[in-house]
Amino acid sequence: MKSVLLCKTILPSILAAFFLLSLPGFAGARVFQVNDTDSLTSALLRCHPGDEIRLDPATYQTVEITTAPLSLTGERGVIIEGKPGHQGDPNDNARPAVIISRKKGVSLQSLEMIGGTDWYLYPSFPPKYVHAMEITSSTVSLIDCRFPDRGIQSRIIARDSELFMESCASTNTSCGVDATNSRLELIDCRFAGCQGKSGYIDFMGYTHKGTEGGTGVSLQGGTAVLVDCDFKGGEGGDGINSSPSTFYNGSGGYGGGSGLIFQGPGRGIMIRCRSNGGAGGKGGSTGQFFWNLGGGGGGHGLFLDGASVTCDSCEMKGGEGGPPGDVYSNQAPPGDPGSPVYNQGKYFPRLPAKEEQIGILLERDPNPFGDPLWPDLNFDNRNDVSDFLFRMEYLEKYL
Repeated sequence: MKSVLLCKTILPSILAAFFLLSLPGFAGARVFQVNDTDSLTSALLRCHPGDEIRLDPATYQTVEITTAPLSLTGERGVIIEGKPGHQGDPNDNARPAVIISRKKGVSLQSLEMIGGTDWYLYPSFPPKYVHAMEITSSTVSLIDCRFPDRGIQSRIIARDSELFMESCASTNTSCGVDATNSRLELIDCRFAGCQGKSGYIDFMGYTHKGTEGGTGVSLQGGTAVLVDCDFKGGEGGDGINSSPSTFYNGSGGYGGGSGLIFQGPGRGIMIRCRSNGGAGGKGGSTGQFFWNLGGGGGGHGLFLDGASVTCDSCEMKGGEGGPPGDVYSNQAPPGDPGSPVYNQGKYFPRLPAKEEQIGILLERDPNPFGDPLWPDLNFDNRNDVSDFLFRMEYLEKYL
């Protein structure tokens, strides 16, 4: 079934890139077998478009793709990890596990990609994060890949790209997807946002603020097709408890992350998906006033702001609000629960009747713009027509 889905859904540009493999120029495609970082680096420097690199089980350091089309194929035990930053050096050259920039037709299969650790030195220094992947202006296919996480911001970053993923998931703790002006097509994937960090006061008296939970998948501009997927926001970090002798006040709990975020101009379709918001963190307390503080709010199942999303056979659930602090006797409020859908855009929870009508009209006229029958459907503008056509394409494919 998965192979059928793959044949039906892989991005057209990926197909176009791999079609080049059948051309005379790619008839002599080679296979490189590698077993450590040095041999992988050498293969990346020597490979030509259309080649394949097969990785033996081992731990490899940062991979930067410089040739495309190109396939990297692994197996159980193949790990690619990013280079973490060094504590105390804000100019340290930290790098992601995999870097792909301006490459079309990159295929990654059966790999485990790990972002780097974070660090704090002083409150004025932000933590150093290393993402699992950074993809820019590229077309990438990932099959059966795993993404363990080592830091609150370790994510798969895609900018101005097309990203197809099948049977991919975050494991151990979590690692989400953050896409901007991109096209996503996710089939049978599982992603969870990172858990927020709890705030604390160190032995020197410095206050380290906590963080909110991460988002499972975030899209800012572009399109997304999500089928048979599960997403979850990360839990918010706990608030700070300060003692009466501490100059700094405590803090309330931090909010849970949303399972899915669609922001800005864009559209998406979700079929047989589940998305849950993360729970809010526990409230802290302020010792100066002997007062408990409230819990963090739960994350939303779907946070929709300006985009248009259609869902069929989907389940959305908001995260629970965090409990209040309990150091002192007052009753602080718990955090507010998240909404199943926070809607500031266009949300269609089921197949609208208008789309059924559009399907009938498309049989009569595949080019509906200007058709005298279309104004009867009360569309506001040409973008609305295009939006419905987008939904029909995938609803007919997957339902």
